[in-house]
Amino acid sequence: MAFLALIANVTFSQNLVINPSFEIFSTCPTSINSGTPDQVAKAIGWYSSFGTPDYYNSCATLTSQVNVPNNYFGYQHAATGNAYCGFHCYGGNGREIISSQLSSQLTIGQKYFVSFKVVDIYYGIVTDKMGVKFSTIHYTTTSPPPINNTSQVYSSVVITDTLNWVKVKGSFIADSSYEYINIGNFFDDTHTDTLHLSNNGNNYCYVDDICVSIDSNSCYSSESIQVLSFSELNIYPNPANDLIVIEHDNEPSDEGKVYNVMWQRVAEFKMNGSDKIIIDCSQWSDGIYFIQTKKQFQKIIIQHNH
Repeated sequence: MAFLALIANVTFSQNLVINPSFEIFSTCPTSINSGTPDQVAKAIGWYSSFGTPDYYNSCATLTSQVNVPNNYFGYQHAATGNAYCGFHCYGGNGREIISSQLSSQLTIGQKYFVSFKVVDIYYGIVTDKMGVKFSTIHYTTTSPPPINNTSQVYSSVVITDTLNWVKVKGSFIADSSYEYINIGNFFDDTHTDTLHLSNNGNNYCYVDDICVSIDSNSCYSSESIQVLSFSELNIYPNPANDLIVIEHDNEPSDEGKVYNVMWQRVAEFKMNGSDKIIIDCSQWSDGIYFIQTKKQFQKIIIQHNH
């Protein structure tokens, strides 16, 4: 059975980004990403959509080169918790992008606030244009996001701090029912400003603490990634066989979703007050699943009697 880290440093009540600081993982990363398997996909909810970006976690061995804080590209502690992602963000074919499905679609006409933290490091070039592009399309490495000099939120100045996490933030009004978030540099080299710190011709970025919310305080405050309690959901039995029972006594109403380890939605539910929800899981495959409500997040194991 794969090990899952449940680190309480993520927010699901206001932040629409699943696993915003990459703390929840199926298994530890084992190497610099070659795409087979996709190491980024070990951070639950995330995947590579352009090139071979990397996933770093303190659970990785030092020899893996994807340890936190000591890894192939440098020495960097996480902005929050024990994990972050990294990718090339300038230099022709070196460009890489990570993506994730949001917990809910954006509402057309609604203003959203966005932030993320970045360290622009390695290879001697620092740049601007690190940003977020929202999409209705599930991009993949075989059908990647376009580098078309547009993204909803990006850094308009060159990020010159190569040691400390810098928060990039901005807002926009949704003009589509965007369902996916993509992170990288979506501007070509001609439209990307650079500062050369050495003679090397490429660069690399770490990214952490990604936030999308209708509340500016959620994403703009100094502590935009809040502690999440795991105690209020009463889910049993665990492991479950044919039925999952969910109780939630502390909220007048709530709604939730159930995801598998590939972050595919397998069920939804609504509850009022002390209602008891019963979900039929008899046809689900054995393995790890995640139950998410507005303020809670919980793991459950499905283990059928064979």
